[in-house]
Amino acid sequence: MANVLLLGAGAVGAPIAAWLAESDHHVTVLARGATADALERDGITWYLADVPTDRHRVDVRVVRSLDGLAKPDLAVFAVKTAAMPAMMAQVRAAFGDDLRVCGLQNGIDALRTLPSVFPRSVIALVHFNGWNDSASTFGVQSRGALVVAPLARTSSDDARAAASILRSATHVVSADRARDAVLCKMVVNLSGSLQTLTGLHERPADDESALQSLLSGLLAEGVTIIRAAGAREVRVPATPPWLVLYAAKHLPRRITRPLFRKNVKKMRISSLAQDVARGVPESQTELDVIHGELVRLADAFGIDAPIARTVLFELRARMKSARFEPMTVRELSDATRRPHRSTQPHEEAP
Repeated sequence: MANVLLLGAGAVGAPIAAWLAESDHHVTVLARGATADALERDGITWYLADVPTDRHRVDVRVVRSLDGLAKPDLAVFAVKTAAMPAMMAQVRAAFGDDLRVCGLQNGIDALRTLPSVFPRSVIALVHFNGWNDSASTFGVQSRGALVVAPLARTSSDDARAAASILRSATHVVSADRARDAVLCKMVVNLSGSLQTLTGLHERPADDESALQSLLSGLLAEGVTIIRAAGAREVRVPATPPWLVLYAAKHLPRRITRPLFRKNVKKMRISSLAQDVARGVPESQTELDVIHGELVRLADAFGIDAPIARTVLFELRARMKSARFEPMTVRELSDATRRPHRSTQPHEEAP
């Protein structure tokens, strides 16, 4: 079995650490403060959203520092994008740069962050939502999947080794081109932006038809953008293929409404919504490196994308306020029909 180091014990990293430990890998989790205390005392408890009473408790080794640790077979970075530079510096100081590493981060920056320090790096894009009920208890939408792809100069042997370790924990899809995998996941993340802006994790939509139009239109815009940017589709189980996303926008509502309702019921709180609820500043969220980057690609390739632009503008405006106030679905639907407003990353809201 492999020695795996999990750097971070959040809503995604902790469940993956538990699944790896359940598969008999030797798992060490880097955590600090109250989180480390809770994990040492209580282990990691995880459950599936559909069966919240069926809980699994797993003990893992917890460390507060990398000093004196043996070099792991795989180091998994499970921290937010903004925290990556400092964490990479700590790992490099402890183990050097000749280390097999894996990043769980979303967004286009993930393609260059790890390879800038570690030549043996892969990305593992997480296609499930996770959340924490406490410092040691975590819920997940489903168990999987991870899309694993090599970064920069990574050899096929290192990519296969990392995928093999992660496959023992959950379903893994191997992709040859990391950029394709990243862009495809960025489109999926757009639904989290819409959920956050309209507060769908806290309240029902005030207009179901408008919500369906917004969601299907937003995802179709995302696919149009990344196709123009040259991305190839990476198929992931339980994630709608591009053909379905296009069809959802154009087929009659009587055909698509049942599937839409089913998918809305399955929606769980997105990572962006969790950050907003915790009061995380916009610059420390993934909004710009995911949603902002898609809008910049739309600009580069001359694509209108009115829904994506409006959602981004409205999110930025509200995240700069002292208190985040979600829009109603009707308000957002009306806003998408207004003249385009700038969505530059650091523009001050009027």
